[in-house]
Amino acid sequence: MWFTSETVWSHDAAWRATAFHVADVAFSVGWAAFLVGALYIGLKTHRRFVANSAIVFLAIHLYTQFFERFYLHAEAAVAGGAGLIVLGIALFRFDRWQRERAVVTAA
Repeated sequence: MWFTSETVWSHDAAWRATAFHVADVAFSVGWAAFLVGALYIGLKTHRRFVANSAIVFLAIHLYTQFFERFYLHAEAAVAGGAGLIVLGIALFRFDRWQRERAVVTAA
């Protein structure tokens, strides 16, 4: 047979031995900092797409981190769902605020 589980695991182990490793915490904090920077740039330059994209990806990142820390317990699922509803409303209002701000600065 041309493809066996031993070849997959040996290639995986070889790749892991030579790959560049970034610690989980460093990646998580770095990604959040990058998104906050993108949000700042989007707000400063009046680019709604950049700001809204940064917020959406930041929300996905925070939501993922929330469930990674608290696992999928009933309380965490309810809190995460309620938080997501609040975040959706906040994003709607934030987008409206950006739109109004863009009209004022354009005039």
